[in-house]
Amino acid sequence: MKKKNARAAARREPSQKSRPEGRSARSKGRLTPPAEWITAIVLTGLIIGFHVVFLTHAGGLWRDEVQIFNISTAPTFASQWQLNEHDTFPLLWQFTLRAWKLLGLTGSDFGIRFLGFLVGLAILGMLWYTSAQFGAGPPLAALVLFGMSPVAIIYGDSVRGYGFGIVWLLFMTARLWKMFREPTAWNVGWAALAVLLAVQSFYFSVVFFAAIWMVATGMLLYRRDWRTASALTGIGVLAAVSMTPYFDVLRRQLKWHDFLHDNVSVSFFLSILAQATDTAGKWFHWIWAALLILTVGFMALRALRSESNRDRERMTFVVGMAVAGTILFFAFLLWRHQATQIWYYLAIMALWAVVMDIGLSRLVGKNGPGRLARLGLVGLIAALTIGPAWRSTRARMTNADGVARQLEEKAGRDDLILVTPWWPGVTFARYYQGQTPWTTMPDLGSLTVQRFDLFREKLFDPQPIQPVLDRVAKTLQGGHRVWIVGGLQFPKPGEQPGTAPPPPVGPLAQEPYLTVWSRQAGYFIQSHVTKAEVVQLPDAGPVSGYENLGVIMVEGWRETAG
Repeated sequence: MKKKNARAAARREPSQKSRPEGRSARSKGRLTPPAEWITAIVLTGLIIGFHVVFLTHAGGLWRDEVQIFNISTAPTFASQWQLNEHDTFPLLWQFTLRAWKLLGLTGSDFGIRFLGFLVGLAILGMLWYTSAQFGAGPPLAALVLFGMSPVAIIYGDSVRGYGFGIVWLLFMTARLWKMFREPTAWNVGWAALAVLLAVQSFYFSVVFFAAIWMVATGMLLYRRDWRTASALTGIGVLAAVSMTPYFDVLRRQLKWHDFLHDNVSVSFFLSILAQATDTAGKWFHWIWAALLILTVGFMALRALRSESNRDRERMTFVVGMAVAGTILFFAFLLWRHQATQIWYYLAIMALWAVVMDIGLSRLVGKNGPGRLARLGLVGLIAALTIGPAWRSTRARMTNADGVARQLEEKAGRDDLILVTPWWPGVTFARYYQGQTPWTTMPDLGSLTVQRFDLFREKLFDPQPIQPVLDRVAKTLQGGHRVWIVGGLQFPKPGEQPGTAPPPPVGPLAQEPYLTVWSRQAGYFIQSHVTKAEVVQLPDAGPVSGYENLGVIMVEGWRETAG
């Protein structure tokens, strides 16, 4: 009995010989772990502050936000489903917005934006949660690279739905790793729920689940864990079945989406990605690239050389997720054949930030100087990012609400308001409550969403903007004014406006038509109007370049020869 107790005690306690080494190791890095936690907590508080700044400065909803809100709060589910072809998100975010409205919290722009603010905080929480699940400690790199990124704060908190998708994407990643590591029935159930939430929030989650499934299934088959591999595949089948209703959306989109296809390439996508990651200067994407290559390369070597099976599997899982996820992400973009904006890359940025966090954590390990070097790097990145984050989060998302108020005061009942190009008409329709009639160019009717299908039909009209020009002429001839919201292109003296290319519509088809129509309308104004002036709008502070509208007032009519 005594021998038995002695053996048990030996298992519980380290040998006397190893104790001084353990104390020495702890002594060398004794200040670093608390410093890491304090730094992460301070960074989290700072980032929350930026979210508050954005919440209180963003102002009105811009057109993409107005569109998803209008779809989500359509009178019936049937109408909501019909409008869903004009957006790029599954239903879960739309149902969340509808629930927010049922709670009576959408009566103001601030109330709607507060939901986005909560989503932004949830992203921070998920960065902490994911880091903990992978055993990486406080998410230092993820916080400064992704959490503090102005792109992540602005478009993660926007009503658009990207932030909501990232919350569940991170949750899915963490729960799939938890299931892989401990395939209990409980963890399998949580993984299945996480995958369903992710794919019903964000189409990109389908891509990243496919990447994780490929890597994890390969590893499970290698270790002959048929049961867990089958469970993971079953989750994939369940997710695929849950996505089948969206084939109807895709079918309807295919009828008009062809003219949005562009001549895109991987180099084009990388250029936009560089803009998304250049938070502190045009060179900042190189920091992302260097850290990603360093951490993925280190973890790949660690996976090959580690004597610990648990550590080897973790490194293989993370490296495989990063590599497969990146390849499938860009393959998906190429398959869509569509130009992208910076917010399209939030998903891959979130994944990479988590990967770099795990990699840096394993790279420095328990090495005191290494941990201090990581803290120094995190502090440097934070210092470089604070200024851009402060400036970016203080900008309004649109000035269309202010423009609408000005025109409600200045425009007469018999005047005409012309919104051009046509897509800000979605925002203008939300905010304008005046009596002056208004139209877009071309006239697409009342806009609650961006109707690219109706715009495509105009491409086949031999005189698509003539009805609008006739209304402008009639208004001016009657002695009234025309208020041009947005802007027109005015040809130089002696230049002709040109003609639009004939159908069929090919790649980059929007731009030639929009340019020619704008020049034709500008030429018409130059030829017939006797007075034009730029309307001075109240200073609203900095406004996002995606929807910063100007106003020109024109009046007076003169006939021209011919």
